[in-house]
Amino acid sequence: MSPPLLGDAQARTLNSQTGDLARSARHAELQPQVQPVDDAHVEAFAQARQQLPALLQARIEAGMRWRQAYRAHMQAVVGQQQAETQYRSLPRRL
Repeated sequence: MSPPLLGDAQARTLNSQTGDLARSARHAELQPQVQPVDDAHVEAFAQARQQLPALLQARIEAGMRWRQAYRAHMQAVVGQQQAETQYRSLPRRL
């Protein structure tokens, strides 16, 4: 069996410092608080986090442009191959 936690009713019955603390009127209350930090690394990280959405959007747009360019390239390659095939077949037709 594991020992009781500080907030458990069981903890009040212990004959130890844990029991003493559980029986006392003092209780810890944690509250989240954000305090500004004067640090160059923290500031750089905060600025980078603010830029992240714009950078992600730019990456998406660059990927879309790359795919469009690749499709155009592949169409040009196919067109060149078809033109070469037609050019080679011209002497046979003449």
